[in-house]
Amino acid sequence: MVQAASFSPTVLCSNCNHTFTPRPVGSPIANDIIRSQRSPSAVEAFQTKALVEKDERELQRYDAELTRIRSLLKKLGNERIFIAQRLEQGRSWLAPIRKVPGEVLERILFLAQEDEYSVKAQGDESRSTILALSQVCWYWRHIVTARAAWWCNIHLDICQLGKSALPVLEIHVKYSGDCKLSLSVVDSRKQERDFNSTIGSCGSYLKHLGKRGPRTLHRLLSQNTHRISYLKLDFCMVLFDELWQLGSLKGTFVNLRSLTIAEPFDYDSANRFLDTMPFENRLRSNQPLLPSLHHLSLVYNPEEEADYFFTTMNHLAALESVVLRPSRYHHDKQAAVSWPLTYFVDVIRVSNSPVKSLNIDLGSYILPDTNQVHVGLTDLFKLCTSLEDLNIRLSAFEPVNLLSRIFKDLIDLGMHLPKLKNVTIQIEGPDSSNLLLDGDGQGKARCTGLEELLGRITSCDAVLEIWLIHYEYVICR
Repeated sequence: MVQAASFSPTVLCSNCNHTFTPRPVGSPIANDIIRSQRSPSAVEAFQTKALVEKDERELQRYDAELTRIRSLLKKLGNERIFIAQRLEQGRSWLAPIRKVPGEVLERILFLAQEDEYSVKAQGDESRSTILALSQVCWYWRHIVTARAAWWCNIHLDICQLGKSALPVLEIHVKYSGDCKLSLSVVDSRKQERDFNSTIGSCGSYLKHLGKRGPRTLHRLLSQNTHRISYLKLDFCMVLFDELWQLGSLKGTFVNLRSLTIAEPFDYDSANRFLDTMPFENRLRSNQPLLPSLHHLSLVYNPEEEADYFFTTMNHLAALESVVLRPSRYHHDKQAAVSWPLTYFVDVIRVSNSPVKSLNIDLGSYILPDTNQVHVGLTDLFKLCTSLEDLNIRLSAFEPVNLLSRIFKDLIDLGMHLPKLKNVTIQIEGPDSSNLLLDGDGQGKARCTGLEELLGRITSCDAVLEIWLIHYEYVICR
C-alpha cells in the first residue's frame, strides 16, 4: 500500500512554480485487517469515518485539478489542429503543382488510376486508387469527387470478404452520383473446389465463401438495381439459394445493358435466380424483363435442361450481341448441344431482337445426330437478319460440314444474310488434326467441307473479312 510519506508536490508550471500539493491523511488500513472477518471497534470506526471524509474531500481536489488540466489540454489540442490545418493550407498554396492547369491535373489524376475498376474489394483489402487520390488534399478531393464516372466501376470478390469492404463500396456508390454502375462479381477461389460438379450443395459453397460476401452482394444489388448497366456474375449459381433467402430484390433492372453469366444454371438455380431478381411481377404482366439489354453472354450445361430460364428471358427487344458457350464442367461428350439453341431461337422469335453479333461455342462434342443442331442454327440465322458479326468455335470437322450445309440451305432459300460483314471460325481439338496447309504457303485447308463453307460464306454480298483459325494460327483470311 502507498504510504503518506510518498506523496510529494507536483509542479504544474515550471515558469511560475505553481504546484499541486497533496494532503494525505494518515496511513492506509493494513491488508490483513481488511481481509479479516472482525468489525471495527467504536474508536476505530470513529477514526476511520473521519479519515474517509477527509479522503473524499482530497479526491474532489484531484478531480477538480484534473478537470482544469484536461480543459487546458483540449484547448491546446484544438489550437494545434487549427495551426496544423493552416500549415497544410499554406504548403498547398505554395505547392508547384498549382501551376498545372486544372484540365491537365484532371487528366493526370485520371491516368493515375491503375485499373479498369474504380474499386477492387477482395478479402480484407479494398484497393481504390481514386479513393486514395481523394485523400491527398482538398483540391484533389474536389476534382475526383466531382467526376462521378470515375467511381462507378466496381469489382467485388465475394469469397471470404472482409468487413471493411462494404463501407468502401458505399463510398463509391455515393460519389458515382446518377451515373450507371458497372458491377463485376466473382469468386476468385472457385477453382479450388469443383462445386459445380455437385450442384445443389449450397451449404458447402457458403462455407467456402463466408457469410459477408453474399450479404454484401445482396445489399449492393437491392439498393442499386435501377442504376446497374453492366452486370457480370462469375460464381457458382447455387449461391442464389442463399440470396433468395435474404429476400427478393425490390427494384427493376431497367437500365441493364450487358449481362454476363459465367457459370451454368441447373433447373433449381435458374428458378432461384428468377425468384431473387425482380422479375416476378413483370412476368405476370408479360412485361419485358430486361428492356434495355443489348449484350447477353451465357454459359450452358448440356447435361442440364434449364429451359425455364431461357423461356422466361423473353421480350429482349433491344438485344444486339449474344455469346453462348458450354460449361467446362460437363462430362458427357455425347450430350446434345441443340437445346440452348432451341430455346434461344424462341427468345429471338418472341422478342424480334435485332441481333448484330453472334458468338456460339458448340463445344467439344461428338455429334451422333446433327439434325437438331442443323435446324436450330438454320432457324437462328433466319431470324437474325441484321447479323453483322458471326463467330463460331468448333472442335471437329463434322460441325464444319454441318455449317456448310446450313449456309447452303440459306442460299437455296434466297437468304444471304445481307448485313453479314465479319465471319470468324475457330477449330480446335484432336479431330481437327487433318487440317493441313498447302506447300505454297497460301493457307488453304485440305478439307472439302471447309472449302465449301468458305465459298458459301463469300457468296454473302456484304462480307468483308473471313477468319479461319486453327488453335492460335490464322490459316485463312
